[in-house]
Amino acid sequence: MHVFVSRSSVLFALLLALGTVVFSRAAVADSPLPAAREGCMNQWMFNGIWRIRVTKVDPFTDDSGKQIGWLVTEVWRNGTDRKFEPGSTGSGQQVLMLGNGTTIAVAETTNATLSQQDVNYHDFPPSAQYTHVQKFIGGPSFDPANKPASVVVPFDTKVESANKTAPQYTVSPASYRVKLDCTATGQQAQGGSYELPAKAGCLNQWLANGFFKARVTQFGPDMNNGTQIGWQVTQEWANVSGRKLTPAGAFVEDEQLVLENGDTVSSGNNTLTGLASQQYYNHDYAPGASWSYSQAFRYDRPPFDPSNKPVKLLIVFDVGAYRYFNQKPYPGNPSNFRISFSCHK
Repeated sequence: MHVFVSRSSVLFALLLALGTVVFSRAAVADSPLPAAREGCMNQWMFNGIWRIRVTKVDPFTDDSGKQIGWLVTEVWRNGTDRKFEPGSTGSGQQVLMLGNGTTIAVAETTNATLSQQDVNYHDFPPSAQYTHVQKFIGGPSFDPANKPASVVVPFDTKVESANKTAPQYTVSPASYRVKLDCTATGQQAQGGSYELPAKAGCLNQWLANGFFKARVTQFGPDMNNGTQIGWQVTQEWANVSGRKLTPAGAFVEDEQLVLENGDTVSSGNNTLTGLASQQYYNHDYAPGASWSYSQAFRYDRPPFDPSNKPVKLLIVFDVGAYRYFNQKPYPGNPSNFRISFSCHK
């Protein structure tokens, strides 16, 4: 597990602090919109890398209650077998198209641009899902009666095509234009936590892949001074490889806590929880040895909601990296574990 902050996001923050980020409203407004595939609200769109759907649009108000723009709720899923962040795959600045033909671009305001940073630099392991609320902030002449008509989510395919070994966009155009005056029904999408190839189990059930076996014994609130700030998942691991081994040596990639709404929270989502995950990642197991520990999962974007309860845990192993470095298949197929919290063994 690696916890990091991308250099581009650090540079952006430094520029803001120095007051050197300036957005030209005229220049943004004159920028041509990309060619895009059209869809409706609640419709899953897929371009070979990202699955996205728009679920709702709400007014955005300032502290005084005055409406200054719109909030668009988007659900993002990683549709590949690689860990990605949208900003590294060509995700561009979103644009909200209004009923009278005018637009509000994310790049027009610092606040809206920072809002898109939430998703652009969000780390998506394979099968991960993230619910993002994008801000679109109007100018002095903003008219709340001029309702949103569609949202454009652009992708620059040249970014991925430059790396031939990485997953590629499979459709052209890869960008999306989601119309907000129609709603899809009966939509299902691949790429969610239930789609990741994995051995399925229940609470207190051992699952094995040739290197390790693991089980979840309990889960509960993660508390700080009487306030719940996340979830704790207690696990037990045992080395079944027949030799001394760490989970890092078995190419553990990530742990993801799946919530009721389908969103996933990585053990590395928070700096402290990422550092804590190093306990199991680098723990040295003698042959046949076992070890128990509790892993915390925390998030604050969107704000932590204790009513959005965990329903399962995914333990993900990087099979591709193992095959690359060892020139042989991973001993367990599938190697990953999916542990449901709704059943017990």
